[in-house]
Amino acid sequence: MQLSRRAEIGNPSSRNLSPRINEKVELLGQALEHARRAGMSSSLMEYGRQVARHLSANVQPDEKILSLDIRNLPLLAASYNRRYPDLDLRHMDSPARFFDALNDRSSDGAWRAVVRLADGEQHHVAADVRTRAGAAPTIIVMEGANFYTFVASYFKLRGDSFRQLGTQAKWAFIEVGAQKSAADCVMFGVQFALAAYRELPTFDAWHDNLHHHGTIAHEGDYSSDYMPRRHAGICANKPFSWGEVPPSDLLQALSLQQCN
Repeated sequence: MQLSRRAEIGNPSSRNLSPRINEKVELLGQALEHARRAGMSSSLMEYGRQVARHLSANVQPDEKILSLDIRNLPLLAASYNRRYPDLDLRHMDSPARFFDALNDRSSDGAWRAVVRLADGEQHHVAADVRTRAGAAPTIIVMEGANFYTFVASYFKLRGDSFRQLGTQAKWAFIEVGAQKSAADCVMFGVQFALAAYRELPTFDAWHDNLHHHGTIAHEGDYSSDYMPRRHAGICANKPFSWGEVPPSDLLQALSLQQCN
């Protein structure tokens, strides 16, 4: 690692970090150096430096990092949408905005979103959506942490859905449970949205099941412990590997630092 990068993010080799963390710090350092040479905005550079310092110190993201994640999420979504034109990843900064998008029944469509779960709160979740011409949408929500932590917000979301979308919209909620810190939700949401895109045939089948008989399980499967999170495309530790997103893209490098 070059001296300039060490000054920005610290020297991970001097600490007892795992090879995986060392690799992430090195790759993020490369992305920062590339972004600096490209003249990227100072606010985005500061975001990258803050994330890199947390990684190098081997500490969990905090509320400051979460605020930076939220602030830069539209840029991050745009970056991924350029790379994957059919992804259609959106930032829904309020439940109301999410419902507005779900009310569009003009055409068939598939898109993903990282959604603020409740007004006035910072917690975000991932959603994979199918809209249908003249019919209600189906929505698969992926919670990175624990449902019970946010149970009041989920009850409100469902109640608001009935009022704004009617009773025909079909929802499925998957508790992935991979998030262990209090401030990783945005980046886990991004990764789950990307995993849903990568596993498109599986999610298409789940949406069809949800549309036709109200559950993502196959018809006739009444198992109470049916947990699609076991599918490798959802809960794999590395939904998108570093090799698939070059470290020269600072935004995409940042999206991988917390959940891989």
